[in-house]
Amino acid sequence: MRKVFTSLKCLSFCLGFVLTSQIAVAQDDGGCQDPLASNYDSLATKPGFCEYEGCTDSAASNYDDGANVDDDSCSYPGCNDTTAFNYDETANVSDSTCYP
Repeated sequence: MRKVFTSLKCLSFCLGFVLTSQIAVAQDDGGCQDPLASNYDSLATKPGFCEYEGCTDSAASNYDDGANVDDDSCSYPGCNDTTAFNYDETANVSDSTCYP
């Protein structure tokens, strides 16, 4: 009988610990609460850091001043033909301005 009691006591303690731990985690769940952010967390109960992906380089033609995480989408128009007179090594989008 003592062995059964000890097992039940352990089960009760262990189960209670797990449940208490899960509740504590749920109550301290900070996260992004903005549905427009790329890391939106619908279960967040405390505000946290939100990620807005986009081009963060102000020199790019598609700069997004609301972005705080660069997503490698920045566009740099120019001549990207290496044989052209006005080749621009920083250009990653052709703007049809190359001179032979």
